[in-house]
Amino acid sequence: GGLHHEGGRLLFLCSPHMLTIEDMIASGCHMSDLPLHDTTRDLLFMAEMRTAEASLNKKLDRLAIELAEAQARSDSLLYSMLPRPVVEDLREGRRARGKLEDAVSIL
Repeated sequence: GGLHHEGGRLLFLCSPHMLTIEDMIASGCHMSDLPLHDTTRDLLFMAEMRTAEASLNKKLDRLAIELAEAQARSDSLLYSMLPRPVVEDLREGRRARGKLEDAVSIL
């Protein structure tokens, strides 16, 4: 900050110390209170973007784990019901090949 003395008046120029939007709200400040060309605005927006990005990455990682677990359960169920070559053909978008057997049992 800086002090400027002009014509019997004292003007103090500074940037508020805020690192997050929550800091800004806690101080009772609004974005419109910050000067347009003050870097505090940009820093607050960047911090908010980083926080949001980290939150989304954490959520994406959690969803990827859940998807892998669901896929493993699905694979287990499919392999318990159908022969592995049939499952692999269906997964790759091919029609399952028929196979002629000499003797079969149906339950």
